Amino acid sequence: MPVRHVLVVDDSKSARLMLRKMLQGFGLTVDTVDSAEEALLYLRTQRPDAIFMDHTMPGADGLSAAKQIKHDPATALIPITMYTSKDEPAYQDEAREAGAVGV
Repeated sequence: MPVRHVLVVDDSKSARLMLRKMLQGFGLTVDTVDSAEEALLYLRTQRPDAIFMDHTMPGADGLSAAKQIKHDPATALIPITMYTSKDEPAYQDEAREAGAVGV
């Protein structure tokens, strides 16, 4: 399935805007939310083709949101890519265990 519509989840407004602009440059439709909780609410009514999720956010972090998304049969097949400054192999393993396809 081609990716045409993505969701960006990040508490940083500048990061959301920068990633949105980059992804729109590839011809993608981009929606943004500023928290893991907002992402879960968004997914009640919307089905993006992919999700780009920050790890560190106030409230629920990206990994806990990824686990919830993957646990719900309605959203389990949406690929999630985590983006973060964490680059340790242990974090990459943890992200994949949470359901992310990459970091």
